[in-house]
Amino acid sequence: MIDAIRQRVLKATGFSLPDAYLQLYAEGRLRFGTSREDWEANWTTIVATAPPALMCAPWFMAVEWNSIDKLITWKAPNDWKPNRFVSFAGNGYGDHWVWNPDVETERGTPVILCRHDEYSAEIIAASFSDFLYRILLEGFAAISYDSRDDLNVDDVGFKQYLDLNIETVAPYIPRAYTETLRKLLLNDFCDDQDEQCLSLLSMEDKQRIIERDLAVEGIGTTFNHKIRSEKVDTTAIAAARKRETAQRRLHAYLQATNDANNAFRNGDYQACRDLLAPFSDMLTPAQEKKLSLASRRFEGGDDEPAY
Repeated sequence: MIDAIRQRVLKATGFSLPDAYLQLYAEGRLRFGTSREDWEANWTTIVATAPPALMCAPWFMAVEWNSIDKLITWKAPNDWKPNRFVSFAGNGYGDHWVWNPDVETERGTPVILCRHDEYSAEIIAASFSDFLYRILLEGFAAISYDSRDDLNVDDVGFKQYLDLNIETVAPYIPRAYTETLRKLLLNDFCDDQDEQCLSLLSMEDKQRIIERDLAVEGIGTTFNHKIRSEKVDTTAIAAARKRETAQRRLHAYLQATNDANNAFRNGDYQACRDLLAPFSDMLTPAQEKKLSLASRRFEGGDDEPAY
């Protein structure tokens, strides 16, 4: 089956699929259940026993695998520059994970993230194996609260789920990569207030590992993959402004929560309340409790010990 798929894709695209990709495909790890109905009905069992590859990827680097048929028939959008990109996955947000058959490194064919609403694409990894490792590192550094809560498990159970994610790709990445990932599982989960997520390693540690193991020439660089139109795209401009506004508000929120924590510790409950109140829609449960407690204390109605 593997050779037949390799030849079929090679004939259609001129690109020879990486061995690791073909092996994962043959094992059924590049699909979500046997059908959409199967996945919707049984996804918790599937991810707890034999999860699809890179199931634990964070939302901003999600990997939704394309079928072989879609991989073969996919064509770059009309506003992209001419290329021979082969898209093997999307991320659920309109972006594409692609190989560029015209570029090779000593490790293999680089993996590129092409964003649908930006002119620049980013080279994420020097090979498919490096890509598997990179996405797991990203996933270990940014675990959404929903990811753990949806599985209805404690920390031990969630680490078992992450370990299954490692086992899925371990045969197709260097042993040193696997050992690094398993060492990270020995860490305690940290509640990263800045990034609003759980993590097994800090963003700084993640970057150090990436630079140590994956930073070959060209990785992390960007290039224009879309044609700049002379026409004004009002929709794109509005979307960009909306993102910029959201980023500014997120920055203000992070600064406010930090200042509010200091104010609370210093007994300045009015300042704590005034700092948190404008961000009521973004507060974590712990921050909501702090806002409520600060309000009561400022009004003189609560003498509960500080936490």
